[in-house]
Amino acid sequence: MSSFAGEYIFDSGPHRVVVGARGEQLARSADVAGDPSVAGEQAVGPLDGQVLVRGRLVADTDDALTALVESIQAMLTHPPMVGDLTDNHTATLKDVSFVSFTPADRVDRGARVSLGYVARFVKFGGWA
Repeated sequence: MSSFAGEYIFDSGPHRVVVGARGEQLARSADVAGDPSVAGEQAVGPLDGQVLVRGRLVADTDDALTALVESIQAMLTHPPMVGDLTDNHTATLKDVSFVSFTPADRVDRGARVSLGYVARFVKFGGWA
């Protein structure tokens, strides 16, 4: 079961956690030097850690689905809420910030109702 800040907000349906690239952020040397004639790139610090949770919220009714969406959206704050993100396999990403939740453009209906989504988390300053 996956959780963020101790809340199991993604467990109503299938989902996957995707951790982005790790490494150094690059900047054009011309931008760093303030001189357009300088060629190349240089490392300027660690990449912010990017984590996406892609999945589907599933509920028995439209009202229950709306409640799931609202519970996730309530965690979107300014400044962003920081917490530990634990994936289905108990790997924990410490101190990530919940920065966005993007629901799909439609609710799918069958025996149950569901909604696809992408949730984005950032580890500002990179992975330590």
